[in-house]
Amino acid sequence: MSIDDLWYLTKRGPDKKRLPSKRHGRGKRWRVRYTDAAGEAREKLFERKVDAEAFDLSARAGIAEETKVDQAERQVTFREYGERWRLSRQIGQALDYQRHTESRLRHHLYPYIGKRQMQAITVTDVMEWVALLLRNNVAQSSVKTYFDLFNAVMNAAVADRVISDNPCKAVRLSAILRGFSRAPKWVPTDEDMLALVDAVPDRCQAAIWCGAGEGLRLGEVLGLEDGAVRRSTSPGTARGSAAPLPQE
Repeated sequence: MSIDDLWYLTKRGPDKKRLPSKRHGRGKRWRVRYTDAAGEAREKLFERKVDAEAFDLSARAGIAEETKVDQAERQVTFREYGERWRLSRQIGQALDYQRHTESRLRHHLYPYIGKRQMQAITVTDVMEWVALLLRNNVAQSSVKTYFDLFNAVMNAAVADRVISDNPCKAVRLSAILRGFSRAPKWVPTDEDMLALVDAVPDRCQAAIWCGAGEGLRLGEVLGLEDGAVRRSTSPGTARGSAAPLPQE
């Protein structure tokens, strides 16, 4: 939707002043272009800019008479709309794809948000749903697949004017999944480390001490040469520790 000044051209003259159009001074000056409830492109003319701006705002919000959608459509739940969306798009789809779509909606979307009204679904709802999938140890590739399906349904609802905006657009799933991958899944305690030392063969104990005591990563531990680690004990501990020898 946009507001156009019909009395002036969009380009300016050499002196940077606006150039009058052929309609300058004749008829209503302001035009608002909008999409009606049936999805058709329309326009409406106004004499005053303030009236054009007011209509533009109401049209964007879907409360202008020309853009109002049946209230029954606005009260539809995600499950109801999702089924309409799924069935309407089966034309030309392979049977396997149809079954996968139905199964994903039924198992991973409807149980959580199926009863919610489409207009009531928020960005926070989407974030909570993603977090729930991750807490349930759903594979990240599957989370992306289910999210893409969710996003497709909500995009269609925007096009059908059931909702004004898609809350999935505000969710940066790739960033969430990157952060989740980097988050530590398990941080061992001192007791865990000592129990691991007791469980592994003697030849592997130095690797554990280097990792836990010196912070070496696996690649650094595996790159240590023979004789690069010395074993030392302190008076206050009954167990030894390993430390890389200083470079000469």
